[in-house]
Amino acid sequence: MVEAEPPEHVENGAQVIDREAGVTYRATIARTSRSAAHLTSLQIDVPPGARIDGRFLASVPTERIAQAVAQYLDAAAESGPGDLVILPPAAVRGRGFVPDLDELAARYRDPSRTRADVVAEYESEFGVSRATVDRWISKAREAGLIPAAQTGRPSKKQTPGGDRQPGRPSK
Repeated sequence: MVEAEPPEHVENGAQVIDREAGVTYRATIARTSRSAAHLTSLQIDVPPGARIDGRFLASVPTERIAQAVAQYLDAAAESGPGDLVILPPAAVRGRGFVPDLDELAARYRDPSRTRADVVAEYESEFGVSRATVDRWISKAREAGLIPAAQTGRPSKKQTPGGDRQPGRPSK
């Protein structure tokens, strides 16, 4: 579970806890607009025995941490400080993370959602780019959870449902 809570004596900041990884981020942000924020400070606490090296630092999801802090500050402004913002368990995952492909496929196959809806949901939920969501969709397709993509226009000899219409007999 990932939670954001206020650090002691810090304005414009929150503590983001990734309980699964045992990592705590204490961060402050500055906003360039209501929806855009960037980190102005970041402190990382790892479990005993863990190392902070270049590879670890490269995997720190700084944009997602800034989003989590902004979400906390928005919620605190509405309901008052002290309330935690509970984020999805993988909300601050770094590189290489792949969500539950069965869940992705279920959303993708839901007739009330378009592909663009699913992509936008995952971009927002996990703080990743459209290209990353596209890779996840490809993995779900490779696993047989999503049907193959249909590209191009349907043939004149096919109905929109894909059934062939009778044509002229071949010579």
